[in-house]
Amino acid sequence: MKLTKEEKKQLEKASSYKSIVKRYEYIYDTVCDFLDSKYIGCNYCDFKDDVCKYFRVKDPKHKMGCCYSDARGGLCPNLDKATCKIKSISCKLYACPMLRDEKLYFKVNDIPLLKYNFNLRQKWWIKQSFFKTKEETLMKLYENKYIYEVIDNNLEIFVTENNKKKIFRMLKQIVRYCDKHNYTITINSFLDNKLNRELHIIEKGINIKDKEKRYSYVYDEVCKILDEKVDTNYCEFKNDTCYRDRLKNNGHKNGCCECEGRGKCKFLINGVCTMKSCMACKLFTCAALRKKGINEKATNYLPLKVFFTSKQRDILSYSYWTPKEVVIKRLLDNKFVMPKNYDDEYR
Repeated sequence: MKLTKEEKKQLEKASSYKSIVKRYEYIYDTVCDFLDSKYIGCNYCDFKDDVCKYFRVKDPKHKMGCCYSDARGGLCPNLDKATCKIKSISCKLYACPMLRDEKLYFKVNDIPLLKYNFNLRQKWWIKQSFFKTKEETLMKLYENKYIYEVIDNNLEIFVTENNKKKIFRMLKQIVRYCDKHNYTITINSFLDNKLNRELHIIEKGINIKDKEKRYSYVYDEVCKILDEKVDTNYCEFKNDTCYRDRLKNNGHKNGCCECEGRGKCKFLINGVCTMKSCMACKLFTCAALRKKGINEKATNYLPLKVFFTSKQRDILSYSYWTPKEVVIKRLLDNKFVMPKNYDDEYR
């Protein structure tokens, strides 16, 4: 296949994108523009009064050409007043029998950007994603390429609903791999907001190569998530008395910030926590809350599962009433002896 000067230029530009996401978006848009210039610009389909030349011969009452298909449920939902609202590469590649007879069509391998940048399975999706948006088609291309790729010492990962479980199982291994080879990482996530946020924390955490700074960053970001939950007042404090103590009607105030065995937290002043950075306190949930289905644990949060061992998660979970600086030192030393009956009163 002899390439034109323009095709060589397009291939060079595509390869210049180090991000697979940006590369695929460029290829998709460029190919769609090329196909539009042929099918629309040269009027291959020869539409007249919304009837193409194929159906003027076969069924003159059929309008909108291949945008209407009984096999695909009727009229494309993305067609509005005879104008397509999306950019579907499969629809643009499609050619009816008449166009094929006239040799007015393009195969995937006729277009160098598609031929040299996608594997066989991806090409199948490019041909078969009719009535699909650009975003839906690109998602399938990401899923059917690789889970990850290394470009210029940067590991690029694609996380979708279909592969997220596999990726999550690999994350600890990915952290070790990046640390060993001094790679940075880019995580392209197509999940919901909560998981996107946690994956962003993991991405930035991996790119922080100093362990103490990494631990500090992850600690702070997870604390922000926990603070947002605490701010919903799930402990149901009223007049300094929590849900548990109102159930017991014991007259106790300040909830788990004051316990018989440990006294009152020194950072609690006038009913307000002045430390704000104790993850263990934010993670703690008493038996009364657990019965209501509220059960915070370190393993509920992906960054804590990925960056910390089981012993380190115990440090995070049981270092009550302890400033962040002390907890970080414990994490680095990986040493912490949990006192017996540490939280029996509230468990």
